[in-house]
Amino acid sequence: MHYAATIDDLITRASKNCISRKPSKSDAPPAPKTQSPDLTPMVVADTSLAYGEGRAPRLKIETISYSASGMEANVAIKLMREGVEYSRQASGYALDGKSALRLVAEATAGAVSKSMVPGYGVVVDDLMVTNIDQDEEAVSVVAIFINPRWNVRHVGSAVVKRGDRYRAAAAALLAAINRQVEGAPRALPQPSDNTGQAAEV
Repeated sequence: MHYAATIDDLITRASKNCISRKPSKSDAPPAPKTQSPDLTPMVVADTSLAYGEGRAPRLKIETISYSASGMEANVAIKLMREGVEYSRQASGYALDGKSALRLVAEATAGAVSKSMVPGYGVVVDDLMVTNIDQDEEAVSVVAIFINPRWNVRHVGSAVVKRGDRYRAAAAALLAAINRQVEGAPRALPQPSDNTGQAAEV
């Protein structure tokens, strides 16, 4: 810089130096790209239990049939709901009174399962007979309610009336799972699978 430079020259040169030191747009780092929102509709899976519309009336016992030949026994049960029949038959060894009652409970569970769509069902886990008084008994059933997402155990009991332990076993199974069955999707009526003759009890 010459000492003879005027003040105007100094200002002009300083201004040019300042401009030259400013980063150009090409030298600036690229701005981060902002991702545009995805406008594709998102499908959300329903993780709740798939129930039908409202709650159906409860299943009721229509008839129970029990026949035995030696140690082999056969049980047939018919349940009704709004005029629709759901029946099931179970066979097995009835070595004692408890095993006979379990057969009844299993037949009842099978009939209940037929009232619901595939993927829903009921399985008997355990059965107990309890003396609640000197002349009274109660049958309790532990049943597993199965649906496509989880399995839950429920307990139901029924007092033996007029000595009919078979009906008490069926009633105890229904008491255990009727509330869950009310909300489960209902199956279309299926033909009865009761075959053969059995003495109604």
